[in-house]
Amino acid sequence: MDETDDNAEESASTPGETGWRPAVWGPLALLAAHGLFGFLFNPIAGDGPDSEEVGGLLIGVLLSQPMVCAWWAAWTQASWVLRAPTGTAACIFLLLMSSLREWDAMIAVLFAVIAFTFWGLFAVLRWKTGWRLVRISTAGLQTPATSVAQFGLRFLIGWTTIVAALCALAKAVAFTTDHLSRGVEAVTLPIVFTLLVLPTPVLVHLILADRFNTRPLAVFALVVGACVLGATFIATSLGPMPAWGELLWIFSWFNSGAIIGGAVSAVALRWSGYRMICTGP
Repeated sequence: MDETDDNAEESASTPGETGWRPAVWGPLALLAAHGLFGFLFNPIAGDGPDSEEVGGLLIGVLLSQPMVCAWWAAWTQASWVLRAPTGTAACIFLLLMSSLREWDAMIAVLFAVIAFTFWGLFAVLRWKTGWRLVRISTAGLQTPATSVAQFGLRFLIGWTTIVAALCALAKAVAFTTDHLSRGVEAVTLPIVFTLLVLPTPVLVHLILADRFNTRPLAVFALVVGACVLGATFIATSLGPMPAWGELLWIFSWFNSGAIIGGAVSAVALRWSGYRMICTGP
C-alpha cells in the first residue's frame, strides 16, 4: 500500500523536476550541520559548559537529532527499503560525531531509545493517517483537502495519551523496588528524556504543514508543560536528585533545546521544498 501511495505522491510533482537544488542538498547540509554541532558542542564531552542552563539546552538539541532521523525515515515518500537504512545510517553518523571527543554509553542508549521509539510511533501514524513528507515543486503542490485544525485535534489528543502512558510506565518502573538500582535508572532515564523530546514532533509537523497555522500552538504549549512536569515528577522518584523546582528548571532547558533543534530542522526542510501532506489512510 505504501508503494502505491508513494508513486501517487511522486506524480504530484512537476514533470521533469530533478530536485537537486535544494531538495537534495538541503537535507544533506542539515545532516552535516547536526553532525558538526554534535562534535563541537556535545556538553558531555570535555569539561562542558559552566552554566547548567546552557548545558541543558545543548543536551536537548543533541537529543532532538535521533528524533529528526526517525522523522525522515518514517515520513518520506521513498520505499521503506530506502528509508530504513538511510535513517539508521544518519542516526549512527550523528552518534559517532557527538562521540568523537568522548564516548558516553548513556548518550548511545538515549539515541537508540529515542530513535526507535519515535520511528515506531511515526510508522504507525503514517499507516493509519496517510501523512507523508513530500517534496514539492517551486510551482507548488496541489494537495488533498486537509486542515491543520484536524491535526491539532486528533494528534494532540493522541500525544496527551502517549504522555500519560510514558509517565505511568516510568512511574511503575521506579516503584518496583524501594532501593533503585542502576538497572532501574537505565530503564527509566531514557523514558524521561523521550518524554522531554515528545512535544518536538508536534511543532515540526506544524512547521512542515502545507498551510502553516498558528492556532494549535496554544495546545502545543500545554503539551510542553505536561511533558516537562511529567518528566520532573518521574525523575524525583529515582533517588537523590536536585530540589523539585531546580529539576523542573533544568528539564525546561532540556525541552527547549529539543524544540529548538527540531524547529530549526523543520525550517530547513521546509526551505528545501518539503511539506507534510495527508493523502488519506
